Amino acid sequence: MTPADRRTVTLFWSALAIALALVAFGWLRHPDMSLLSVLAAAIVLIIYAWSGPRIVTFLKASSPTATVAVGCGVLAGLIFAGEIAIEYVLLPHDNSSFGLVEFGSVFAIYAAVGAIVAARGEPLGRAIAAAILAAMISSLIWCIFLLGFFNFFEGTARQSSVLLSEGDFEDFRRSGMASFSTFMIEDLCGAVFFHLVLGPLIALLLACASWFAVRGARSVYRRG
Repeated sequence: MTPADRRTVTLFWSALAIALALVAFGWLRHPDMSLLSVLAAAIVLIIYAWSGPRIVTFLKASSPTATVAVGCGVLAGLIFAGEIAIEYVLLPHDNSSFGLVEFGSVFAIYAAVGAIVAARGEPLGRAIAAAILAAMISSLIWCIFLLGFFNFFEGTARQSSVLLSEGDFEDFRRSGMASFSTFMIEDLCGAVFFHLVLGPLIALLLACASWFAVRGARSVYRRG
């Protein structure tokens, strides 16, 4: 592992440690929550801790492809973080339009990773690895901001407005649970699990599609 690889892995593990600490904090603050929810979120973060450094080493952190992956991952993560912050600042009555812009932009970034790698003439395997790394980075940033904002604003009127716009109170009534705060932290841990699992999978598919699209377009151009 090169010095650049070690620096990237250290930053990656630091983000993972923060995310795990936030999950643990939620559990300590609400000890009656389902242990399964905590384990699900923790296990996927541990899988990230194992796989992330291997992808960094495969790409080599100093390579242009790794730079694209990290840069796109941070950019997508900032979009996620910005949407979360905007909800707490603007308190919209309906945040569905924000969600469409947020995920549409992030998915476009994941696809762009595959297109850039293809344009550089690199193989599909490196495009997939780069897109997965970008998705892992952005998902970690999302996780930190999601749990961080929830814990910071828990119990406040501002958070109640945000949760009302997302329909969480209705979901709580249907759940049959006694404690809303316990329901929410369980729900967030479930969201962490699914987001961190589905993010890299979606990035993989989008990167493959854009890689083949660029390579196909280049083949047609050369024949013409």
